[in-house]
Parts: sequence; C-alpha cells; structure tokens
Amino acid sequence: MLHPDDRERLRGASIEAGVKGTRVDVEYRLQRPDGAWMHIRQVIEPMPGQSVAAGSERWFSTLQDVTEAKEAEQGSSG
Repeated sequence: MLHPDDRERLRGASIEAGVKGTRVDVEYRLQRPDGAWMHIRQVIEPMPGQSVAAGSERWFSTLQDVTEAKEAEQGSSG
C-alpha cells in the first residue's frame, strides 16, 4: 500500500512525466505485508521513437529499494 502522505506527490510526478514527456525521479513509501514501510525511488522516462499509437508514448520505469540508505541518512542526521 502506498503511504497516504506520498499519494499526491507520486500522482503529480506521474502526471508531470506524461504532460512534459520528460524524465521524472520520485521517492515514496510502500507498506510491506509485515506492516513495515519501505522507501522506493522510481525513475520514469519516455522512450523516444517508441510510440504504441498516435499520441501515445512508451515509458521505461525503474524501481529501487532505498530503505537502507534512507534509514542511514535519518540515523546520521538525528
């Protein structure tokens, strides 16, 4: 489940990517089955010249679990 505080930011980043046709890099939290939260970094990029239909672009997206890095960052700043 997507963290409620991150929904609008993720939605906005996805819309921005579609409207501008540019690369977007966004971080958000997902809840694991055990209830813990993990931090995800997602990069969304258009694939120029890879249209599937008129006016419809293909996209490449990667997801990276950055939980350990976030926890280390928070531990060193607190």
